[in-house]
Amino acid sequence: MIYRILYLLFFSASPLLAQEPTFRVVFGEKELLTGVKLTGWDRLDNPARLDETPLFAEAKQIRFLERLNSVVDKATTFIEFHNHDVLPGQVIGFEDADPVRGIPSHYLVHLNGNYRPFAEADGTVRVNAAHVRRIVFRSSRITDSDHPLGTIVLRDESLLLAQNMRWSDTGLRALSENQSITANWVQLSAVFPNADPQLSAVNAVLADHLAPCNDARSRIARYTTTDGGAFTFRETMLIPLRRENNLIFHTVQPAWALDGIRILFDSVAHISYREYNQMPLSSLPATVIEQRNFTGFQWPWKRNQNRLGDVLTAGEMVSDVGLCTHSYSKVAFDIPPKLVTRFMAYLGIDQSAEGGGCAQVKVLKQNPGGTESVVYQSGFLIGTYPYTVASAGSLLDAEKLIIETDFGHVGRPANADPFDIRDDVSWIMPYITLDLNAARQATDDVQQFVSSIHSWEIPANFRSHVELTAHWDSTGGRWLSTISWKAPVATVVDTPVFEFHKKTMLTPNNSWLVISASANGIGDKTTTIQVLVNGEPATSIMNGDVSLTGQVAKFDARHWLFGDKVGEEVEISIRVMPREAGTYQPQGITFAQFGLQPIVQGLPASGRLPEPDVPLSTLTPLKFTLPGHTEMPMAGVFKEEIPLNVRSLAIPDGYVFPGRSEIVYELKPEYSHLEMILGLVDGSTAVGTYEVLVDDLTEPIWTSKELFDSSLGTSQANGYFSRQTQAANVRIEIPAGHKTITIRSGTQTSTGLLGNAGFHTK
Repeated sequence: MIYRILYLLFFSASPLLAQEPTFRVVFGEKELLTGVKLTGWDRLDNPARLDETPLFAEAKQIRFLERLNSVVDKATTFIEFHNHDVLPGQVIGFEDADPVRGIPSHYLVHLNGNYRPFAEADGTVRVNAAHVRRIVFRSSRITDSDHPLGTIVLRDESLLLAQNMRWSDTGLRALSENQSITANWVQLSAVFPNADPQLSAVNAVLADHLAPCNDARSRIARYTTTDGGAFTFRETMLIPLRRENNLIFHTVQPAWALDGIRILFDSVAHISYREYNQMPLSSLPATVIEQRNFTGFQWPWKRNQNRLGDVLTAGEMVSDVGLCTHSYSKVAFDIPPKLVTRFMAYLGIDQSAEGGGCAQVKVLKQNPGGTESVVYQSGFLIGTYPYTVASAGSLLDAEKLIIETDFGHVGRPANADPFDIRDDVSWIMPYITLDLNAARQATDDVQQFVSSIHSWEIPANFRSHVELTAHWDSTGGRWLSTISWKAPVATVVDTPVFEFHKKTMLTPNNSWLVISASANGIGDKTTTIQVLVNGEPATSIMNGDVSLTGQVAKFDARHWLFGDKVGEEVEISIRVMPREAGTYQPQGITFAQFGLQPIVQGLPASGRLPEPDVPLSTLTPLKFTLPGHTEMPMAGVFKEEIPLNVRSLAIPDGYVFPGRSEIVYELKPEYSHLEMILGLVDGSTAVGTYEVLVDDLTEPIWTSKELFDSSLGTSQANGYFSRQTQAANVRIEIPAGHKTITIRSGTQTSTGLLGNAGFHTK
């Protein structure tokens, strides 16, 4: 009796022993550990432990973690990417690419619930539009079905297959073969965007392996959350932190994200890890070649879950990454061409079949020319059998990999299920191994992932010394792409360590060079950046080169104006210069802005300046106030014999327009629009706000505040033009029935201009 009492006392005093396990962890292939309490993982210097067992010991690292009894619900509004990651949230906008800032076209997604932007207060993050496979505004049977790219599903469940789409602030415009539609956000149920001409679905998946990272050989992780999210990212690029009522958040930035996304760790249901060169077959595009059944029931194949929607299990193997297939089916997967060296998967009847099922499978490769070859063939797979390993090599010439699941009916062992009964085959961790060295040689990652550099040439002798990495910007809450040196280089004073080149014909649309750069603090010495035009040094607006300080995300910006060379073909060289001679590793460089931009925004693609039907220079104003002028100034002249220039570009038909100016013209019924170039005259510092009014109304019909993003600062919010602000070509509709129009500038005391201004007629 005394032993019984002691036994009960011991276990009542040991809560960990008395509690049911809440976590399951797999090390290596199948070494299993269950536990109650997960600790750590709230700081980079505090790794995770399950009870007393470290999960990231050098000798043994976690492969899979499951929060037991967690239920993964399907998200109702979400974005699905080509790698089959899922971001729960609502698409609320779209923004075009900004080549100079290296920002691709992207959707704005409002997050809620278990997710937060790392830094943005408005709850939105940006996702790369080229990576998006599906946008679901309202989940339903039809939106959850697969549709071809270009499909639009409206709220009434009608379908439109669009040849092209154009997003706006309010929604979507689309054109099909026989109709066009305009739909606002609330009218859309789902959109499958058209294929991106620059990034195929397969290459979007490959970006998980090639995108800039802080360690190219670090493992790749995948989080699945209870509300249906799925996130693929580099293990070493996880930022854990404790915030908001002592809750733990994990910040990740998948290849499709332009910002860091904080995930509430308590919402993470599954975590899986794979090697840096392993790609799941389940992440790739697939096509069903054939499906049939014996019993009259057809179960479609599934990604990353078994037939019941749970994790995949075969014998002792478990994972949330893989495939579930059913007999008979034949599914072809697109794979990266000439990069796949091996296929491997753990294979068996899923445990949900409760010991039943009997099937046979094949793995085939599609050869050039379309023929098929069997590269792996199983024996009978039966629910009571342990898992088996499917493996195949010699796949570099494969164009597709094909998974065939056949009835294990003929010749089946005694008492095995006949026909297709319970033939739920789990392909656990069906990984293809990639030759990433060949992938990087075939795709220049600097050119691909730093879009501002796409059109610039990098000499091979410089390119061979650098690679693309990433470093964390804690202020901006995102990982930044960085050009980093692989190893120390021998440097000589006045001799560049890196160069970019471009030969181009200058127009008003590409004659302003801007470079904003920062060193990443990793390396021995910082550098400077200088610009040459036709081999001669060019002077920036601020009379200096870009100076890199070694402070992360502390950007130094410089601007160069080439308006005086418009109409000429020039060669521009951007040179990264050492500060001193020696053998050392220069610090990596991140660009916030890089490239040629318009001197005048809003011009046509040709760069042609406006030619109004009725130029203001042919009209006499009703009245005017121009500080410093008692008469109307000469067109095309700043003062005396100095030409009228805006940011070094000559404006042949325009007037100086100082701050606090006002000019009034008569309106004629045939005038439909006022068009003009507005900006800062060379030699001035700031001017604005510009306003346009009609008759004696006090509210303007247009203001230069409309030209600028108010988030850029007070000056921009007020519509001011500064030395670092592009001029703008504006076209303003004139409301009918008015007699006069007034153009005026604000309180800034420098000098602006009205360039090539005038009226267009109806």
